[in-house]
Amino acid sequence: MIFVPLGTIDTSDTSDTSDTSDTIATLRTMATLGKIRLTVIALLSLVWLAPSLTMADVSQAEFSPQMADPLQASSSSQVAPTPQLQTLKPFSATYEASYSGIPITAVRTLKTLSNGQLELRFSAKSWIARIEEFSHFNWNENGNLIPQNYEYHRTGLGKNRHAKLSFDWEKKKVTNDVENKPWVMDLSDLALDKLSYQLQLRNDLVNNKPVLDYAVADGGTMKHYKFELIGEEILDTPVGKFRTVKIKRMRKNDAKRVTYLWFAKEWDHLIVRIQQREKNGKPYEILLTKAQLDGVPVTGSNSL
Repeated sequence: MIFVPLGTIDTSDTSDTSDTSDTIATLRTMATLGKIRLTVIALLSLVWLAPSLTMADVSQAEFSPQMADPLQASSSSQVAPTPQLQTLKPFSATYEASYSGIPITAVRTLKTLSNGQLELRFSAKSWIARIEEFSHFNWNENGNLIPQNYEYHRTGLGKNRHAKLSFDWEKKKVTNDVENKPWVMDLSDLALDKLSYQLQLRNDLVNNKPVLDYAVADGGTMKHYKFELIGEEILDTPVGKFRTVKIKRMRKNDAKRVTYLWFAKEWDHLIVRIQQREKNGKPYEILLTKAQLDGVPVTGSNSL
């Protein structure tokens, strides 16, 4: 049995990593292992868990009863309070997919650590391979995810790989340590790692942020992952029907690879479907099969 993550997968062994979906790249790697005639049953893990508390209140102007101008206080032009930002609720989610006939199941975890940081983690193991990756981060008052460190470890069948990223926000530097060969590069504002940007995307959708463009420290360079809001759609899944927001991964104009994601509006914009068409025109799909949001089972509606 082999375990492979559905989220951020190291694709450094492929020739085209800058234009590849992390999820589909994992399936492709797993299919390659299947070519050596091993009986492969793939299990991916993808559980997202975010703090149940809302973000700290956005700074608001307050009026003192002793100092306020009575005319101004009664004016219709008085500034309205700024709405609070939301953060994602705790959740667990299981997904299933198939790549070249190989069934795949996935789960992720995100938790609060004792030091107050959050940890988004993937771990998987089998007699063939073991993969571990995690991102430690905080939310700031503007709803931006601030990563502190990220690690990726793959051992077992094939080439082992270990990568670590450490973010120094005071010096605006990020240290990349791949196979014990560290180097430092400049860190842009609001940069993310290959795992945490997926959580930032969801949080931006929850808070109706219009720009879905993320700087990601990936492979020793800063890359931009851009997404386009396509619209809303009622989607039928194994868990039922959901009102969803459909997003498209933006690539070069001549790119033949196309990726779409669907997020359940009433369920904290949980991902319920990922679909990709490869350069050769072959499609792949990942679907939500079960989930809990803040301890409540996620269920669609059959009446939509």
